[in-house]
Amino acid sequence: MRAETQTAESAKQFLLTKVLEQAGRDGVSLSEIEKRMLLFSEQSGSDEDMQAEKEFDATCDDQRYEAKISKLFRRAYAYDKKTVDEKNSWKEALDALRKADIYMLVMVDQAGIPRSKSYRTVLSAFDPEDVLFAIFEVGVFATGFVIVFDPFRWGLVHSDWVRLSVMLISIGICWFVGNLWGQRMVSRKFASQQKNPQLDRV
Repeated sequence: MRAETQTAESAKQFLLTKVLEQAGRDGVSLSEIEKRMLLFSEQSGSDEDMQAEKEFDATCDDQRYEAKISKLFRRAYAYDKKTVDEKNSWKEALDALRKADIYMLVMVDQAGIPRSKSYRTVLSAFDPEDVLFAIFEVGVFATGFVIVFDPFRWGLVHSDWVRLSVMLISIGICWFVGNLWGQRMVSRKFASQQKNPQLDRV
């Protein structure tokens, strides 16, 4: 089946089939609820999805599940991408799902399979707190620059000592905020690693 003829629904089935085929090659067993959760969508609001989520939460470990499915996706893509037509089929199927919200795409991303992201997905990558950090840093730097160098000839400060003090204070604030930001990024990365253990582990 050529991927360009796929709808979003047939693209889901395409990816599901690829996972099941790879599971068969690797001798990996998937329960019915594990198969069902590949097509799960939080936004669907359907009774079937909600029931599947409850059953999954009660019987499966999501981290182990994601690691297992990610490995299958990665190996399936590696198996197919040697052929131009199959590689294109993956790309076109993922393009068909660009705006979809389904659980399997989480594992596709964890597997490192390239795909076009929707505008909403790209926006979600920007943390509002990171934006506030950046705005604050720029604001402090801009204020210090205007006071110290007076590019608009406003004559705000006439004392060189005050200008030097403002410059040092601005640098100190930028360093302090930047250090906090860096620590936050390290903590976030560590938390992400804890949530998503080594993908090759099944």
